[in-house]
Amino acid sequence: MGYAGYKAAKLPPPLPSAVQSALWAVPSQESLEIIEKLTKNVAVNPTEEKFKRIRLTNSKIKAALVDVPGALEALLALGWARDEDEEALVVPKGRYFSMAEVRLIDEARDRLRKRERDAARTKPSRNPSNEATAQIRAQMEADRRERAAKEPVTKGSVAQKLGSGSAMMATPKDIGCTDC
Repeated sequence: MGYAGYKAAKLPPPLPSAVQSALWAVPSQESLEIIEKLTKNVAVNPTEEKFKRIRLTNSKIKAALVDVPGALEALLALGWARDEDEEALVVPKGRYFSMAEVRLIDEARDRLRKRERDAARTKPSRNPSNEATAQIRAQMEADRRERAAKEPVTKGSVAQKLGSGSAMMATPKDIGCTDC
């Protein structure tokens, strides 16, 4: 309840930062996992030089980051910089990562996981331009016309004359009623 019984205003969510937008554009869970691992290593061990350099020619890094659209842009948005020879990414002097960046990457992974789960849950939309659907509809219409051209499957009932005292009908005399 808000002031004087009014409901609180529902504000729109804040716009994502440049880092969040870049991370949300990465379409692969594996890529986000590797970005998180690389960033976390630098955040946990800021003095270790081996964690501050990523060779882009490494086969695993190439498959997960270089070949995936948006992955390198996400690393650059996080604060990594290209090396002089353009074959590696490095953490610039004076740049330190904290767990805040790692949490942003983790949130992007959760967001992508939810998006994939929702996409798997929704049914594919009906598309009338779908070729298979058009063929099925044409066949149904042809069957409908064929059935309409034939005679009706059933015929109307015809009254049949039943004789008196038939096995199906009994009269009062048949059951012994003399007064009737």
